[in-house]
Amino acid sequence: MSGPAVTDRDGSWRVAADIGGTFTDVIALGPDGRVVPVKVLSTPPDFGSGVLGGTRAALSAADALPHQVTAMLHATTVATNAILEMRGAHTALVTTRGFRDVLELGRLRRPLLYDLSWQRPTPLVPRRHRYEIDQRITADGHLEPPADSAELARVADEIRAAGIEAVAVCLINSYVRPEEERRVAAELRALLPGTYVTASVDITPQMQEYERTSTAVVNSYVGPQVHDYVTALGEGLREAGVSAPLMIMQSSGGLLDAPSVVGRPVQIIESGPAAGVIAVRKLSQLMGLDSVVAFDMGGTTAKASLIEHGEPFVAGDYEVGGGMNITRGMGKGAGYALRVPSIDIAEVGAGGGSVISTDVAGSLRVGPESALPARSRMLRQWRDQPHADRCQCGPGLPQPEGPGRGRVAIEPDLARRAIAPVAQDLGVDIPAAARGAYEVAVSSMTKAVKAVTSERGRDPREAVMVAFGGAGPLYGAAIARELGIDTVIVPVHTGLFSSLGLLVADTERQAVVPHRTDLDALDLLGAEFDRMAKEVTEALRETAPRHTPRYSGSSTCATAVSGSSCPSPSPTGRWTPA
Repeated sequence: MSGPAVTDRDGSWRVAADIGGTFTDVIALGPDGRVVPVKVLSTPPDFGSGVLGGTRAALSAADALPHQVTAMLHATTVATNAILEMRGAHTALVTTRGFRDVLELGRLRRPLLYDLSWQRPTPLVPRRHRYEIDQRITADGHLEPPADSAELARVADEIRAAGIEAVAVCLINSYVRPEEERRVAAELRALLPGTYVTASVDITPQMQEYERTSTAVVNSYVGPQVHDYVTALGEGLREAGVSAPLMIMQSSGGLLDAPSVVGRPVQIIESGPAAGVIAVRKLSQLMGLDSVVAFDMGGTTAKASLIEHGEPFVAGDYEVGGGMNITRGMGKGAGYALRVPSIDIAEVGAGGGSVISTDVAGSLRVGPESALPARSRMLRQWRDQPHADRCQCGPGLPQPEGPGRGRVAIEPDLARRAIAPVAQDLGVDIPAAARGAYEVAVSSMTKAVKAVTSERGRDPREAVMVAFGGAGPLYGAAIARELGIDTVIVPVHTGLFSSLGLLVADTERQAVVPHRTDLDALDLLGAEFDRMAKEVTEALRETAPRHTPRYSGSSTCATAVSGSSCPSPSPTGRWTPA
C-alpha cells in the first residue's frame, strides 16, 4: 500500500541520495521545483560519509539550510554488497529437528544443465552453526511438543561460544502458529543481548520452509550491517542539522522509514536499481509510453527492467548472489532465495569500470570484476587498468568530450596505454582490441535486456529504451540496435537519474498474514483484509514524510535517437509541485 503524495509550498527542501559502486549521487529539490545535482565519489567502507558530504554540497549549492530539509530519501547498496562480497554477519540458524539441511536441499534446481563445473552458492550459514531444537508445529497448528526453555538456553550458550552475531529462527509450519516462533525468537534475544535475531514469520509468514528459511537467513546476515549503517547515517544527519525523517528505497520501488528497514533489511537488497526504474516509470507515464525498457549502466553493473502501461513488473520472490539476479523461469537455483516483493530487474556484472582481460583460452572478457575506486580503493590503480570505459577511445566509437562538464578529464593516451597489454595478448592493434571489448560488453548487457523482454514473451522491438546511469547513454544505442529497438531516450541528469526516482517514489509498506479458514467462512477474509489495510494505513501516516512533491513537467527527456519526439528541457531541469 502506498501513501498519498502532497504538495510542498513552505520553502522546504527534499534531498535524495543514491549510492553507486563508483559515485554517490545527491539531488536537492526545492519548493519552486529547482533541482540541484551533486556527484561525489563513493566512500567505502564508510558509504555514509559520501552521503553526508554530498548532502552538504547540495545544500550549499542550493543556498539552503539543513533545517529546511523536510525529507531525506536514500537508496543504498549496503545490503547488496554484504551478500555479493560475502561480508555479512556471522549467522546461525535455529530450526526444528530434522530441518537442518533445508538450505542445501533448496529446490534441487540446476540453472546450468550442461555445465558440469557449476556449484551451488555457499550457504550463508555453515552447517555447524545450524541448531536443531525438539519442537514441532503440525500443519493444523498444534504443538507436538513446544520449544523447551532449557534447551533454548543450551543453544544460546553454544551460539555465544561460537561468536555468532545474528540468528535466524525458522520453525516448520510456523506460519500456522506464528506466536510459537516469536516466543523462541524473544527468548533468544533475552539470552543473547546485542545479537540480531530474525523470526521468519516477521518477514514472510508463508508456507514453503525453504523460501522462508532462506529469506530469514539473508535478513539476519545483512541485518547488523544495515543497522549500523542506518544508525550511523541518521546520527550524522542529525549532527549536520538535518532532522528530517530518513526514508529508504525498497526493492519493490516504494520508500520505507529507517526504523522499519532496520527490522526488515531484506526489503532493500535491490534498493538502488529500484529507484532508477521508478524514475523511468514516471517518465513513461508523462510521455504516454506503453512499453519501456529501463537500461541503467553504472560503474560496476548494468541493469534492465521492463515497464508496461506505466508500471514495472513486481515479483513476489527472486534470488540474489547468483551472477544475474533471477525472478522467474528455469534460471532459478543460482542464488539465495528471497520471498519479498521486488521489481523485476535483470542485473549483470558489466559496467563502465568492468575490467577488460583475456582468459586462459585467449578469449576477450569484460567483467564481472571492477577496477573502479569503490572496489580497488585506489584511484591511481583504477586509472591504470583496462576497463570498459577505456574502449570508448577506439575509432568509430562514441568519443565523450568531457563528462562532468570538465570535472572529470578524458585521457585518450592513458586509455590506449591501459588497453595495450590486452591488445598484445590478442595479437591485434589497440583500436581493434577496444572495438572488441566494446562489442563483448554490448553482448553481455544485451542478455540482461532479453531477460526482461523476449524471455518474458515481449518483443523488444515494440519498446522504447530509456538509457541512463553514468555509462548507459554510451552503450544504449548499440544494445538497442542489436535488439531492433528504434528509439532510445537519454534523460537529463542521466548520471543521477536514480536519485530523481527517489523524489517521485511513494511511501510503501507491505503486510502478509496467513489466513486459514473453511470455504463456507470466506466472508471472514474481507474482514481480515480490512483490518490489515487499517493497520498499514495508520503506519504510513505515522512514518511518511510530510511533503512529497509531484513531478508535473516533461523536462526529464534530454535527447532522442532514431525518431523519438521529445520536448527540449531547460538547462538544469525543473521539477514543480503539483
